[in-house]
Amino acid sequence: MYLYEKLISILLLSLPGIMSETTENSQLTALKNQDEQCGSYCFGILKPFIEKVSSLQPRKEKAKKFREMESLDNYCLIKEDFIDQIIHLIAFSNNIENKWMVELKNKDFQILNQTVKISSLEKRLTEKENEMKAIENKLIVDLKNKDSEISNLKSQEKENSAIIGKLRKNLTDKENEINNLSSCIGKETGIHEIKLPGSSAFNVSCDTCLAGSGWTVIQRRQDGSVDFNRTMRDYRKGFGALDGEFFIGLDKLHLLTKSRKHELYIYMKKFNDESRYARYSHFFIKGEEDSFKIKSLGNYTGDAGDAMADNLYKKFTTIDEDHDNWFTGNCADFYAAGWWFHNCGNSRLNGKYQTADLAAKVRGINWISWTLDSLKFVQMMIRPVE
Repeated sequence: MYLYEKLISILLLSLPGIMSETTENSQLTALKNQDEQCGSYCFGILKPFIEKVSSLQPRKEKAKKFREMESLDNYCLIKEDFIDQIIHLIAFSNNIENKWMVELKNKDFQILNQTVKISSLEKRLTEKENEMKAIENKLIVDLKNKDSEISNLKSQEKENSAIIGKLRKNLTDKENEINNLSSCIGKETGIHEIKLPGSSAFNVSCDTCLAGSGWTVIQRRQDGSVDFNRTMRDYRKGFGALDGEFFIGLDKLHLLTKSRKHELYIYMKKFNDESRYARYSHFFIKGEEDSFKIKSLGNYTGDAGDAMADNLYKKFTTIDEDHDNWFTGNCADFYAAGWWFHNCGNSRLNGKYQTADLAAKVRGINWISWTLDSLKFVQMMIRPVE
């Protein structure tokens, strides 16, 4: 209704001769004030209409001319023409108003849709924030649990480390005990009892003087008091006295070298008291089923020469069991000694003991890579390799 009121006011102002100039000015002022009150919306609606009216509004000079006209007919024609213009303007105004109303409705609809979308997005955002908060709380709880688990594991690790340390100490003690039981490690020079798996305890001679501690003596030659020209049965069991001349026995030697890795040390002395030695890093002999064959000697070191090199992989030969490679005779019978003969070879440490005056003349205890003379003293020893 407000638009129509403004429209009628404009039309009245537009009709020449209806109002005086003073009235016209006051109306224009009123319209201006109303236009300020209407705001941008009314102005937007009426602007095309005002422009249209302005284009049709006659000039003041023309209005004065109409007032001066005396002919009523002409004046009526002019008024009819203005009435037609008013009707046209009203229709034009309605079209403009309808257009704006449609646009406003469209804008309102768009705003409503955007509001709905924003509300939906805000709802989803709130849900996501809640989910993230729940995840964060869960992670905090999980981290606290993990920290507790780590703390418990550290405590367990500390306890386990203490237990492992204790077990290692016990194991070391047991190993030392086993070493003490099964070898001469930790024992002074003299006769001691040892025990090996698969065997009853037996006495051995231990030596800490010739090459350090821990050595088990397996053979000693020093004065000829014991005959070494014996049968396989004697060599298997062993013979002699542990504090004098003796051979430990092939059965025991097999058990010793089988139980763990051993090295072999041979100390030798001539009648002029010159001494030398031969050392082998891994000495191992097989059992009775293989005739006590030397399975390993390892690496040689020493200053007496490697006279046992050709004894490797050779079986033990005695006067009653010939396993050597001398096809026309028996090395044990020829040298009066049991040994790991090849073709009689370069070493015969179980040979017949000779006196000093015969040492350089007859067959005896020989280590050919050093000297052809029969030796005054020989001691064969083995020790576990750590």
